[in-house]
Amino acid sequence: MIVMTRGINEKVASDKDFAMRVHKSLNRFMSSDWGDLDKEDWSKNSDSLQSLQKGEYGYILASYPDPKGGDKIWIIRDTEVTTVLFPNEY
Repeated sequence: MIVMTRGINEKVASDKDFAMRVHKSLNRFMSSDWGDLDKEDWSKNSDSLQSLQKGEYGYILASYPDPKGGDKIWIIRDTEVTTVLFPNEY
């Protein structure tokens, strides 16, 4: 299941370019592209993905900055849900 926070949802509803950015970020996330993270976090995400695929506990964080300098998007996946949010909504 994929959910969005209220802030993301409101911006998606009012900004077509932002909605496309969220869509592209989700596509990157689904292909194991974790975005703007250091090597250690990429490695942790890869380990967590393997755990999640086995039905075990895992937690993945991805970060996608706006190339135009706007708001960064985070995508977080745990055993229950994948959430799209702004960092300040965490």
